[in-house]
Amino acid sequence: MVTIHAGRKKLRTRLVEAVVRVCARLFKVECKTLYRRDRKGTGTVLARHMAMHLLIRELGMDARQVGRVFGGRDRSTALCSTRKVQDLAAVDKGFREKLAEAMSKVRGLDGKA
Repeated sequence: MVTIHAGRKKLRTRLVEAVVRVCARLFKVECKTLYRRDRKGTGTVLARHMAMHLLIRELGMDARQVGRVFGGRDRSTALCSTRKVQDLAAVDKGFREKLAEAMSKVRGLDGKA
């Protein structure tokens, strides 16, 4: 289970885990690899970026918290991930479709996780 350091409720923790699961499945990687600090594999990096983006933009989590969840990264890394996702979605149709699918699944999670 993921620990969110700012003392957030269990619901937030379950939402984080659900978002990570959604992104990991879309990119066919293991959930645990998204939490690591390493940068191995394009799928892992893109899934992590997408998860960070969804947590910040769709669920309104603080960038500091999101960075801590994903291997102790800082807030600027989490915010950079959101920009990278937006930039890639603007030019890559396949990625844009994955993002839309993830967004619809995450929106369905809000309040259910």
